[in-house]
Amino acid sequence: MANKRFLRILFNVLVIVFGGLALWQFSFFRPYFGQPPAITHRISGNQTGPEDSVVAAPGLRYQRNAFARFWLGDHNRQRWATPVQVPVFRTGQPPHFFKILKRGGGMQTISFTLTDINGTAYALRSVDKNPVFALPPFARYTLVRSFVQDQISAADPYAFLVVAELARGAGIRQTQPQVVFVMPGDPAFQIFGIHKGGFFNLSQKYVEPSSLKQPNEKFTGFYTTLEMFHILDRDPAASVESAYYLKCRLFDLLISDWDRHAGQWDWLGFSGPKGTVFRPLPKDRDQALGYYEDGIIPALLTSKIGIRKFTSFTEEYNDVEGFTHNGRQLDERFLKHLKREQFIKTAKDLQLALTDMVLKNAVKQYPREVYPEAAPSIYRKLKARRDKLPEAALEFYKVYQD
Repeated sequence: MANKRFLRILFNVLVIVFGGLALWQFSFFRPYFGQPPAITHRISGNQTGPEDSVVAAPGLRYQRNAFARFWLGDHNRQRWATPVQVPVFRTGQPPHFFKILKRGGGMQTISFTLTDINGTAYALRSVDKNPVFALPPFARYTLVRSFVQDQISAADPYAFLVVAELARGAGIRQTQPQVVFVMPGDPAFQIFGIHKGGFFNLSQKYVEPSSLKQPNEKFTGFYTTLEMFHILDRDPAASVESAYYLKCRLFDLLISDWDRHAGQWDWLGFSGPKGTVFRPLPKDRDQALGYYEDGIIPALLTSKIGIRKFTSFTEEYNDVEGFTHNGRQLDERFLKHLKREQFIKTAKDLQLALTDMVLKNAVKQYPREVYPEAAPSIYRKLKARRDKLPEAALEFYKVYQD
């Protein structure tokens, strides 16, 4: 009797637990399943021609009710769910007449390498992400997958526009991106398995620009981080411009771009007096300006006792050490020999470069439909973080001291 009673209690507990999980899944994440891009209007300059632009939302699926937002966070859901007018991207459209060279992307992003009629290369990267392949196989079709997908809403879908303008003001090399919309069913992308379309970041790839060179420098090419490491390991005379890399990393700290692993950089090579000199070219600003701290579950998961690398863009630098986790491989190699004074001086130089006017121009890059919601908050946080950057730089310096 005791065994039967125990089994009955266990059965009831399992029914409650799994039934609750199923209800939670249905209530919280139902919008996730199979929702195509939400096109509100199609706009064409020619009544009989294709659309020139559409009014659509980059992530309407991230809308949640108040109960779900209490647990999962408000994050940047309003930005994801607000319809904005965005130009339609077509490969056969003049004056570029793009050709898709290959499909790429990491575990979450759909990306393509394109070339135009003049041979100029471009990158086209999805704004929304799919984290399924970043998860262990056993978790890919469970509640965990739905939760992780939902937390993409913590990212800012237009951060790359703001960051590009900030980088220009800071004197950090950055290509100029734009938001475009790929129509569902576009045959040029269907052959690569992309049927739903959506929002993409289109930006020109680096070419051999004279503006990146100093007088009497000889450009040797662009390199991935792995290619650069191979050269550094083979040639003791090769080096990295550590001072400029520090400037880039303190800029990352300012915008809370915590995901700066080795794959998030390209490198510009020049022939120096002794050997090849590499200058960093940051790319892929997917995690800049993100906010994870609201919502019971994400607040606990991203706290100092949780997954610390998911640092939020707030007015305070709450966890500088956590911010460094994804960039440790490069930081340990290129920053450890630099002095405390250099960290503070570089931070102060960034303060002087990033004037209030630069910050205001940066937030003006938001689409006009989301500007009233996004710009005041982002400007206030940028200004507060800029003013506190030397103190944060000192914390950053201490992370790499023995």
